[in-house]
Amino acid sequence: MSNLIKAAEDIRSLAKRFAPIFAVADALEKIGSIEQAERDAVIRKDAAYAEEEKAKAVLAAKHEQLKAVELDIEAAKQKAEEIVSKAHAKAEEIVALSHEKSDAIVKDAKSQKEIIEKAIDSHRVKFQDLTVLIEQKKAELDKINLELEKMKAKIAAFVG
Repeated sequence: MSNLIKAAEDIRSLAKRFAPIFAVADALEKIGSIEQAERDAVIRKDAAYAEEEKAKAVLAAKHEQLKAVELDIEAAKQKAEEIVSKAHAKAEEIVALSHEKSDAIVKDAKSQKEIIEKAIDSHRVKFQDLTVLIEQKKAELDKINLELEKMKAKIAAFVG
């Protein structure tokens, strides 16, 4: 047998022996991709939490504005009652303007509240979707880790 033929057979034999190592390298690369996807999903989840907190803060501020508007309305009513005793016509004008202003403010506050609540609901859905994705990626990672352990055992049995 020629040295070249013998060398070719030796190279083929080595290639067969190293095939499991290449499979391990592929598995490690997949694990790295899944781990990165998990980190990205956690970042998106945290961002969704932050957005939810911001939306809650805005909603709380709007509630405080609504309370202030309600206090303003009450003060305007008391003032109107005092003015009624002096000039009934002037009081009707003030009350009418006060109601228009308060209705517009209340309408705007309710509109803002609806927008914020929709945003909160949207973020909750995104959070739930991200949570499901994280669980799926963890299951995939567990499966790959199991396969990796099997491959390690095969390599150990093959090499050992």
